Amino acid sequence: MKNLSLYGSLSYNRFYFAQDIDNASGGKVSVDGQQVPGAPKFLAKGIVSYTIGDFTLSPSVKYFFERYGDVLHRERIDDAVIYDFDLSYATTLPRFKIKKAVSKPVADNFFCWPFFRRQPNL
Repeated sequence: MKNLSLYGSLSYNRFYFAQDIDNASGGKVSVDGQQVPGAPKFLAKGIVSYTIGDFTLSPSVKYFFERYGDVLHRERIDDAVIYDFDLSYATTLPRFKIKKAVSKPVADNFFCWPFFRRQPNL
């Protein structure tokens, strides 16, 4: 299809401590070589872009593999999926000698489930 584009990526993140660290009371925390908290080792992303005239619709999905929420790797954070949506409008503005002007509103984490869940009556 002429107006359809597919993109995908897989990244490997080796973001680790290069040495042990000191805690607030002056003791050593043995973390040398461990992954930094909050940084997943793998991240996958897929995007579908469809162009209609001057508009481009681009839904995307990001998959974060498990990671840890603390330095000692005791708090495991499960895999997570995040959905985003981009809508862009591209046009030329010859009066201002602009070959391409793009306006792009973005909705990150579009299906944030806690946000859309029905709230209890108070």
